[in-house]
Amino acid sequence: LYLYQCWAVVAEDGTPWIRMGCLWKSLKEWDRVGIRASNPNEFPDDHSEKCEQRVRAFNFVRNEALIMAAQVKA
Repeated sequence: LYLYQCWAVVAEDGTPWIRMGCLWKSLKEWDRVGIRASNPNEFPDDHSEKCEQRVRAFNFVRNEALIMAAQVKA
């Protein structure tokens, strides 16, 4: 689905974090920057299959991070 590792992590304080390759950001930071603008040198927002695979991978990991964060709060 994506060339690099993708991680969904929830910090001890309940903050969801996402790793996409070498980029680590809180979900709040990712929402501010956006996946399409986060690494334009390697993944330009050109709607190529490579770009769209990365977006799909991010959306999957984002959803998992939200689920995990909700479970921590419960």
